[in-house]
Amino acid sequence: MYSVQQLQALDCLLKKVVGDHFKLVIELNGQYWYGDFVRLDGNALYQHFIDGIGAIEKHTFYIDSPNAPNMVKKIWQSYLAAIEPFRRHPFGSNPFERLRDLPLLFETLVNILAKADIADEDSPLSPCLFNARSLNGDGSLPFIYLGNEKLKLVSLIRIAEE
Repeated sequence: MYSVQQLQALDCLLKKVVGDHFKLVIELNGQYWYGDFVRLDGNALYQHFIDGIGAIEKHTFYIDSPNAPNMVKKIWQSYLAAIEPFRRHPFGSNPFERLRDLPLLFETLVNILAKADIADEDSPLSPCLFNARSLNGDGSLPFIYLGNEKLKLVSLIRIAEE
C-alpha cells in the first residue's frame, strides 16, 4: 500500500522520464482507476490556489529545482542513482529512453520508489487523482479526492496520446 505522496512522486517520475501517456492504475473501493496524481505544465508541477486578494493563481514547482517538493527531490535522486551505472559505462545508455515492457517498467519504477524512502510527508500538492477514469470504462471524474488514503498500486497502462 502506498501513500498519495508516494504515488505523486512516482507519477512525476513516470511523466518526466517516460511520458505522460503512461498511467498508474490503483485499486480504490474495489474498482480500478487510472489518471494523474500530479499535473504538469511542461517541466513543472503546478497547483492552483486562491491568493490573498481572492485571485486564482498557479503555484509552479520545477521538478529539478530547489523549490521542488521534497518527495520529488527524493525520487529524482533515487532515479539518478539507478541510472548512474549505465551512464558510467562507455557504451551505456539510459534504459528508460527505450523501456516499453510494461511489467519491467512497473517493477523498475516501484524499486526506485522503494529506495527513495518517501515517508508520509507534507506535500504542497492536492491529494487527488485528476482526470480519473475507471478501468472498466463506466466512470470518469475530473478528480477523486484521496486525502490520507493508503492505495494499492496494481498496474501501469499506456493510453493513446491525446
